[in-house]
This record gives sequence, structure tokens and C-alpha cells, in this order.
Amino acid sequence: MSKGPAPIEIVSYKNRPFDEAKAYYESAGLVVNRAEDKYSSTVDAGNVISSDPKVGESVEKGGTITFTVSKGPEMVTVPGVRGLSEDQATKKLKDAGFKVTVRKTFFGSTAWGTDPGEGQQAPKGSTITLILV
Repeated sequence: MSKGPAPIEIVSYKNRPFDEAKAYYESAGLVVNRAEDKYSSTVDAGNVISSDPKVGESVEKGGTITFTVSKGPEMVTVPGVRGLSEDQATKKLKDAGFKVTVRKTFFGSTAWGTDPGEGQQAPKGSTITLILV
């Protein structure tokens, strides 16, 4: 007596294009869903972050697999800090989600600007250079 079709083992498509994963699993006989996309600083936009069921598990033909796909890094607007003290400017940048390095000119203690500059978009968690004069 037949046990029916062999289950389909889930293999990793992490950090590979969602379209590739979708084509692979649809051709294997699974229904492919896409979960709400999430920000990721480690997985490129449009690539797979994870699957449900997980890698190593099996699904019967006709079953469903759902992928979470990356939006890429969350972008944040660099706030203005000109005229603030070093401590105030550092706090403002950290509160916005950035790491901070400091570049002093002329033994400065007052914020002149940032690199990247005020109003520009930068990935959350990236490093902003605080320029003091």
C-alpha cells in the first residue's frame, strides 16, 4: 500500500531572492505565501529572511510555505544638531537610532554638523560622524 507522495523537505533560501524561492516551491507543488515584509540590516531588500515551516522540516505536496522577505535596512532621517553641545548632539543622534563618532576641529566642543548631513537618510544603526568646531 502506498504512503502517498513523498513530503517536500524545506531547504534554505535565506538571503536569496523571494522570486527564486517561490518558483522552486511552486514547481515542487506547494502553495507559496509572502508574510508582511520586515526591515533587515543583514538581508538585502527582496531576499528571504525566513520561512514557515523552517529549514529541515517537511511539508506534504499541496501544503503551504510562507516566506518573510526583507525590506532592506530601515532608513532614518539624520536630525539637525548644529549649535548643540557634544553631549546633546550625541544624545540626539543616538536617540534617532544611530551610532556616533566624533571629529573635532580646532579643539571644538560645539556641533557644526554631521556626515551624512542633516535631513539625509541613513540606515538605522549606522554610524554618523559628528563634526565639532
